[in-house]
Amino acid sequence: MTSYEKGLLELDRRSAPLSADVEPAYKPRYQKNHRLDNSVAAGGGLVTDEFGNQVPHYWGHRERLRQRFLKGGSDAVAEYEVLEMILFNAIQRIDVKPLAKRLLAEFGNLNGVVAASESRILKVEGATSKVVFQLEKTPLSPIRFMEPAQSIMCRSIQESLPNGRWN
Repeated sequence: MTSYEKGLLELDRRSAPLSADVEPAYKPRYQKNHRLDNSVAAGGGLVTDEFGNQVPHYWGHRERLRQRFLKGGSDAVAEYEVLEMILFNAIQRIDVKPLAKRLLAEFGNLNGVVAASESRILKVEGATSKVVFQLEKTPLSPIRFMEPAQSIMCRSIQESLPNGRWN
């Protein structure tokens, strides 16, 4: 008997019988759906672009969000959209809005998300080590995401500093 035949016999010995019901070792953490179906699409399936073509509603979302942020600053976007922009680099070509909303629901606000430990972030469905890395290296403007009372106190301290700067 050759080593090849021995290997095949060993494989047959370890494999489940063909009649057995087998399940994967892990369950997928995502739900499969048809992204353009109006019942699951966030914006309603297909939309018409500037050339009159029917395209999925999510095409160009990241660029539209960037442009709105660049034109209006952080006040022009919601907190979950700021978190979406942070997550763009961590998760390519996948809608990050659901993850951003899950993170905010878990930790309360953007400061809570950024301050959360790696182990707590990884417990949130969809979060990966790349998400943790992206959150750790993200500088945030503390005044934008503080509670109103803290923000007023910070501004009054900043106004009393020479040139309005900390250093």
